[in-house]
Amino acid sequence: MDRLEYFKVLVLDSQYKPITVISWQKAMYLLISHKIEVLTFYNEKVRSTNTEFDLPAVIKVNWVSKYSEEVQFSRWAVFARDNYVCGYCLKKTQYKFLTLDHIIPESKGGPKNWQNIVSACVECNYKKANRTPEEACMPLQIKPFAPKWNPKFLLNFNRLVTAKEWEFWI
Repeated sequence: MDRLEYFKVLVLDSQYKPITVISWQKAMYLLISHKIEVLTFYNEKVRSTNTEFDLPAVIKVNWVSKYSEEVQFSRWAVFARDNYVCGYCLKKTQYKFLTLDHIIPESKGGPKNWQNIVSACVECNYKKANRTPEEACMPLQIKPFAPKWNPKFLLNFNRLVTAKEWEFWI
């Protein structure tokens, strides 16, 4: 794999609010199209047949983000909120081995919302089954909450390691 494949670019809106992370290739396209301003570069170069460019690390677009302060409820957002940790045994797990667990089971009237759902490893979810944590003698180790949008959540959601070039902006 090409070493450049590991480089991602942090995108800020016109108010310098982080809104997403994109590939360096897409950032280069936006740069060449004069649609962005580069705020920080990596200490790397990208070469074409006759030109050399500095590799963007942080870019700014010229519009205000329409992102809501509320994070949309989804399977992946729950995993990101819980930092890929089981709410019962606190084992950090790859997302493909995580499940969603209703703290109060749906069959007992438990709603599908941020406060009633946690990440659970397959073993704990199977063990808890269709019971409350108290009935299963499995105390909940984390407190579920509705997350607010912030750059750390964005990065956790995308399972990215932050670059030192991003630190000032997040």
